[in-house]
Amino acid sequence: MGMFDSIYLKDVVCPYCKIKQSFEFQTKHLRCLLDRYKLGSKLKLGAGLYGITPQIKDGVLKDCIAVCESKKCNEIARQEKKEKGWKNFEFARTYFYADIEIKNGKIAGIKRIKKDKDFAAFMKKHAIIKKPKLKLEL
Repeated sequence: MGMFDSIYLKDVVCPYCKIKQSFEFQTKHLRCLLDRYKLGSKLKLGAGLYGITPQIKDGVLKDCIAVCESKKCNEIARQEKKEKGWKNFEFARTYFYADIEIKNGKIAGIKRIKKDKDFAAFMKKHAIIKKPKLKLEL
């Protein structure tokens, strides 16, 4: 994936295993200098890997990626890899995306979570996990 920035958020529910945990969301929407943010962090501005980062006062960082490494998600991912013919399951993980809200130039929380489309199609086909009833409140 190359250079990116990370946003660490607590009490996020994985859309696959439904376990509430802390996640690292990675994005290329900011400086891409391995900056780290958490809830309430002020965004760093200035020169970045791909030029000058625009000042973001209010908005959304779309499609920030996270990986769930829970035991349940690992089992689900291993099943998917096995079906696709993979022989090495060591790095079988589930991926999902979040749109992260920015308010007053600071990380405000998650606006929306969505599943990886390919992985979600696999799970629906095999009815591994029922459709999530995910409700997020900021």
